[in-house]
Amino acid sequence: MERNEKIIKKDKTWIKDKIGLSNNVYFKDKIICKFFINNEFTKIYQNQEILILKELKVFNSLEIGKNYFCAEKIDHKPFFIDNVNDKILINCAKEIKSLHDIKINKNTKIKAPNFLDTWNFLNKQEKILQYKDENLILKEGLKIINKDLCYANNDIVDGNILILKDDQIKIIDYEYGGLNSKYFDLASFVVKRKLTKKQEEIFLNTYIKLTSNFDFKKFKIARIFTAYFWAKWARYKYQETNQKIYAEIADWLILRGE
Repeated sequence: MERNEKIIKKDKTWIKDKIGLSNNVYFKDKIICKFFINNEFTKIYQNQEILILKELKVFNSLEIGKNYFCAEKIDHKPFFIDNVNDKILINCAKEIKSLHDIKINKNTKIKAPNFLDTWNFLNKQEKILQYKDENLILKEGLKIINKDLCYANNDIVDGNILILKDDQIKIIDYEYGGLNSKYFDLASFVVKRKLTKKQEEIFLNTYIKLTSNFDFKKFKIARIFTAYFWAKWARYKYQETNQKIYAEIADWLILRGE
């Protein structure tokens, strides 16, 4: 029997965890349910989370419907960069590398995200800023992403990183996920949080030691591209929510990419 978001919304035993632009999340006891929203933006970036969950088996047990999935809540500590230690950063790099190492299913229906159309969609919005040299940044970024494909999360923010027992890491939320360059995940991890130079070195050096193929030039290009891409996304979220924090995040991200 399909779960109905309207019923869950009215049921006071279910607690709203997150009401977002592209999904709504509720939890009850040990169960968490995520319902996807269909709108102009979600159509552009092609939400593939259900496909990815099925193919990669991210969770041990799943209930999947047409526009939602439910899973058991995972006991964890929240990830805050001010409170993480070196071991956590090392384990983040290892967890991301293990995702990238999964062999792509030859019959996969998962696609690379449509960054060009998403970028163009964002640029048409009312509160999106046009940045200096952004056309060059877009051109160079598109040469790097969607090449040498692997499974990628594409949105490794603090809230999508779970710290488990013994500081092990689990990455969740694959709504922006798809096949992509590893450099997009790595650059997103770096630009989306205030890492010290030492923390960034610990994270990147761990990943690099686990791979035989790392191109610093590609990483640098991806770093600039992701900073500008997520800045535009933050501006869009500011437009939709009118919460000034997102405008501040956008400005900060641009600085992170420089």
